[in-house]
Amino acid sequence: MPHWIWPTMIALVVIDTVVAFVIVRRRFSASVVHDGSVDSARVHQVGKMVNDRLVAHMQSSWNGANAELPEALRRSVEITRGVAGDSGITLDEAGLRLVVTSIVVVHKLASRRAVARAFKSLDAETKHAAA
Repeated sequence: MPHWIWPTMIALVVIDTVVAFVIVRRRFSASVVHDGSVDSARVHQVGKMVNDRLVAHMQSSWNGANAELPEALRRSVEITRGVAGDSGITLDEAGLRLVVTSIVVVHKLASRRAVARAFKSLDAETKHAAA
């Protein structure tokens, strides 16, 4: 076996690992922050403050039917906005939705896909009402 084969294999493994890491990191950051306007420290702070209240709200106001999820999430965003405002923290709509999505998914109240569909449904209703 040639003497250069092992260093070449090690170099290829290192390069593949770095490329995979960069791709996964970009994909994850793109799915979390859409336009770079979400302040993760504020999102985390608001999430800690509103966690118990949102879990209680979702458990009491949503029976598990996907048709009712958009309204429960809309009210959750309002609760989050109120708690953040009372604490003097301002978050845009994307930040508020990120807090709600994180809490709902972490507590396994609904899947991330169901929450995303529900928010899309809310967006469509808002556009239809505005037109």
